[in-house]
Amino acid sequence: MPEPVVLKSLELTIRAEPHRFPADERAAIDAHWQRLVEANPRLWNGSAFLFNTWEISGDGAFSARGAATDYAAFLYWRALPASERRHYHLFPVGAILTRDERLLVGRMSAHTANAGRHYPPSGSFDASDLIQLPDDSARLDVEGNMYREIFEELGLPADRLSAEPSWLFMASSPNAHALVRVMSVAETSDELAPALRQYIANDPHQELEDIRFIDYGTRFAPEASVPYVNDLLAYLAARG
Repeated sequence: MPEPVVLKSLELTIRAEPHRFPADERAAIDAHWQRLVEANPRLWNGSAFLFNTWEISGDGAFSARGAATDYAAFLYWRALPASERRHYHLFPVGAILTRDERLLVGRMSAHTANAGRHYPPSGSFDASDLIQLPDDSARLDVEGNMYREIFEELGLPADRLSAEPSWLFMASSPNAHALVRVMSVAETSDELAPALRQYIANDPHQELEDIRFIDYGTRFAPEASVPYVNDLLAYLAARG
């Protein structure tokens, strides 16, 4: 199990000009997007970000610099062979633990780009996460994104979650990294499940088709999730 890196602070800066990746590859991106939409007409091309650099200082301060692109460009980048991924994808994750020591994960709905895969509630950054800075650049609101995604997917407000002070930096796939915040709820999985499933059933967007509460000893098959989820479960089991 790759050990997660403990982070004390996060600073993700976005430059004012858009990422040049779409301009370099636009024809290929558009053709790839057209194939995806033909297979899944409910896909929507919104905003996204790719990062050129990231670093972790000796005191656990994480910093990254990137630029805006669109979701079509991101999905094209994600489909490239690992050796051709010249940029980085970073995304926040709220790892919610129940009182009976289970990790809450959702199974993505069939109409999403990650259909059938299991993750803790999370989502890529979008334009609503930008906080403008005086020099015309911006930073991304990592914590705001995390709590928004949890509420949108599960209906859980931030005041019901008790977050640990540090973040974990974990590899998800080649050049993609999760920024994980472990947090807990007061309820057991059995107490929490009915309200969350009712919320999902009533959600008109229904990003999730169901939720599961995973024992820390469980591991997902490769096609059912991404590597950081199994690494997170191993980390939770090891720390007791």
